[in-house]
Amino acid sequence: LKKAQYNEGVQAKIDETLQEETAAQDAEEAAAEATLAASDTLDAAAETSEAVGAVVALIDAGAGAQEVKEAIEEAQEAAAEAAAAADEVQEMAEESALAASATEEMAVDEDEPVVEEIAEDAVDAGENAADAAALVSEEADSVAAELSQVLDLVQAGDLASAKAQALEAQEVAEEAVDEANAALEDASDAEDAADAITEMLDEKIAEEEAKMYQPLRAKAL
Repeated sequence: LKKAQYNEGVQAKIDETLQEETAAQDAEEAAAEATLAASDTLDAAAETSEAVGAVVALIDAGAGAQEVKEAIEEAQEAAAEAAAAADEVQEMAEESALAASATEEMAVDEDEPVVEEIAEDAVDAGENAADAAALVSEEADSVAAELSQVLDLVQAGDLASAKAQALEAQEVAEEAVDEANAALEDASDAEDAADAITEMLDEKIAEEEAKMYQPLRAKAL
């Protein structure tokens, strides 16, 4: 009976750790999706920045309104892609931070200071990635709106104001690239932290399982 009770106790511990590991895996999967989306965001943000640069160059060269319009539409399309990808980063990074937070709470209950600390890092990284992605989305929308004003100015023949506005849009587009880069780094950090937790909990489960089989082996002998 004692052996059966002992095994039940060990099994309960294993079950708790498995729950914790599931939360860590959820955090890792969401962070991996956020990382992929952040990579797409960075590509689209860089494309936007280049496209806005092309608009500035066309205005400088005294290109016709139609040519400038086409270049602006191209830049706006890239900005829309960057905003959409950034929204996805924000959603997945927030999801990752929530799951990492659940892991952290369980680690506190289980008195696992190392897991708790890494989970805290995962939460921070997920939240930071979400914040950076939200900025990218705002900046991409802002670039698209500014470019519409640039087109109005070009069509009105006010090229000096059009160029000034386009340079402003370019500055915002470059900020979006920086933020997209930050989002990518943070999402990747969140993924790494959650992965480290999963590995640690795997080891813990293996250790607990080894404890469980000892009394069974003793009985068999």
